[in-house]
Amino acid sequence: MFSLLSELLGNETRMKKTAWLLDEEHSSIVFIAKHMLISSVTGQFKVFEVKVVTDEDNFDGSSIECIIYTSGLTTNDDYRDDHLKSEALFDVKSYPEIKFKSASFKRISEGSYLLIGKLKIKDISQTIEIPIKYLGKKNSNGMQGATFDSNFVINREDFNLTYNPLLESGGMVVGKEISITVSITLIKNED
Repeated sequence: MFSLLSELLGNETRMKKTAWLLDEEHSSIVFIAKHMLISSVTGQFKVFEVKVVTDEDNFDGSSIECIIYTSGLTTNDDYRDDHLKSEALFDVKSYPEIKFKSASFKRISEGSYLLIGKLKIKDISQTIEIPIKYLGKKNSNGMQGATFDSNFVINREDFNLTYNPLLESGGMVVGKEISITVSITLIKNED
């Protein structure tokens, strides 16, 4: 009985929670949308936060939360940025944040994970699946970091981003599918 209790307490002790914070200098969220059927527009969310909690340093089963501040959206064109931030699309005044909260983060194979969670844009929440590539850990200036990349697609209309003017040829000015590329470096919080 004593050995079983020791083993259970020992496992509990070994499962120390570790917080990981965003390394802003080495992280980005970029999106690409089709424009006028033949070209693409690339944009970026410049301001966002990511918080990750793991059991020790094991990322399998991590809890992940992300907040993206819509006012930090840029496509390097002021007119287009103003339109994207207007009530016609992101409605930044009413919805200043895009939120993501994980339901699960599972290791699929060496270096590959599947992240499942709720993405909330404007007033719409949808469960999405995001494939994640784990690129490894690094130590720099006495701090431990870990880097992840992802490429996935969402349908903007699923999140009430429904601005749809038509071209004379009948096609949409902005495509429905939005490709998203995320590169995240996390720093282990030693506090």
